Amino acid sequence: MKRIIVLVLILLLESCATILNPPKPKPPEKEVKASILFFGNLDGWFGSHMVGETRGGGIYRLATVINEVRKRNKEEGIETIVLAGPNFLAGDPSQDPTNGEAIIKCLNSINIDASCIGENELSFGLTRIKSLIESANFPIISSNLFSKPDNKAIGAVYTQTWAWGYTFGIIGVINIEDTTKYPQVRFLEALKRAENVAYALKSKADIVVLIAQAQSKTLQLIAEYSPDISIILNSSRETPTPPSYKYKQAFLVHSPPGAIGLVNVMMTLEKGKIKEIKSDIIPVSDVVNPDTKVVNIAKQYNAMDPRVLPSTGMIIRDTVTDERKDSLQEQRAAKEENVLTELPKTFEVESGVSEGNQEKTLSGYIEIDKRIEISNRFTEENDLLRAMAKAINDYSGTIASFLPADFVKGDLDAGRIDIERLNSIANRDEELFVVTLKGSVLKAIIESSYKTGKGTERFLHYYGIDIKYENEIVKDISFRGMELNLEQVYRIATISSLAEGEKYPAFKNALSVRPLGVKATEVILQQWIENGIYLQ
Repeated sequence: MKRIIVLVLILLLESCATILNPPKPKPPEKEVKASILFFGNLDGWFGSHMVGETRGGGIYRLATVINEVRKRNKEEGIETIVLAGPNFLAGDPSQDPTNGEAIIKCLNSINIDASCIGENELSFGLTRIKSLIESANFPIISSNLFSKPDNKAIGAVYTQTWAWGYTFGIIGVINIEDTTKYPQVRFLEALKRAENVAYALKSKADIVVLIAQAQSKTLQLIAEYSPDISIILNSSRETPTPPSYKYKQAFLVHSPPGAIGLVNVMMTLEKGKIKEIKSDIIPVSDVVNPDTKVVNIAKQYNAMDPRVLPSTGMIIRDTVTDERKDSLQEQRAAKEENVLTELPKTFEVESGVSEGNQEKTLSGYIEIDKRIEISNRFTEENDLLRAMAKAINDYSGTIASFLPADFVKGDLDAGRIDIERLNSIANRDEELFVVTLKGSVLKAIIESSYKTGKGTERFLHYYGIDIKYENEIVKDISFRGMELNLEQVYRIATISSLAEGEKYPAFKNALSVRPLGVKATEVILQQWIENGIYLQ
């Protein structure tokens, strides 16, 4: 009966999600072309200015180039998406007496598809950021930034846009060294967050695009561990060599500093995938005629070259239509993706640095009133290993999780459970890993567990998977009612001894193996303290 009720609830939730975000359209079978125009680090400039030894064009001339390329693309049958990278506002709020309003109005007039919060925007303060987000007629994304006062995402966690029937999922992260300058903001680790949000988007989008403010090394790690991301667009302060290149499955592009050039990413799309991709940079400083609409907006704010002067107090009417506002509100709400828009109940290190691990001392305990036993059958309740598997699955945001029978060496008696006691019955040295693998590899691992592992330390306990078997032979594997697809890519959570192929050599055929930098027992206890122990 419980199973029927759960299935009904899942169907209801899925129907609600379909109403909020209708299924992605089916891409055309024929070959089509699309273009992404991208600029980063505008830094609030209106007119021309110097970036090193190069003169930048500012928003005046940038708008001219965008409109010209859009027009040319339309004539050639190429659909265009325009994205603004982080740091579109001035780095020093005192240099912009309009408090960001004039730049937002200018960006509104260009009709960009999305932007991403960067360090410059954070310098304006949380209250002002939220106000500017509401006044923009484009989604402003911050996939890994949360407000500490209310534990909610500051901007949109993701958005979607379309070209030729292809659905583009847009996400955004920033990775900065000193997060203490922004005490109201909680920074989730950029690498893990990009991976998790992209994974959640894969059923909604044909192509996932990441907008970022990060170092090249961090971007390469994201590309390596996030197979669902196809394009990474970075707001760079320097001019990397080369400015664009293929890394793993992702196409990495660095914008010129100070928005002195417009990146044009040109794609040939076929059968739901990117067939060909390349990019070039269109100079902005050479433009002679600034965009008239943008100049007129700046004049109404008394904005001069290179910076704005005190506002005249004149009000510019917002060009956002009611229909557009409703659409934006739906995108920002993302109610069907609560796992994305609400702060995860984890103890992630609050740091923008992806390259190193920081230690965090875990304190706290949970009281249990009955003994939790080790079970060798997945169908039994009161299964210690299954409760542990759910905890690491919830923390990692994966579709399923595995733990071997020898991860624990005894039952957990009733009473107070703290980290010292948990480590006394579980392997305290095992670290938590996320493994990305194909369905065929996952099937081989499960079959090996049933054929050779049953009744031994190699037997795998799991959470998130439904398995039917007869006479030690696996008959059916499914995830949340969906049958295992041998060609599909899945992400599962497990511990180091499994992830590294020590006990199950099939793990060596995984697409990627990524350590999360935390001990499995610490994650388990923290999840139990916050969410209770799963004993069903």
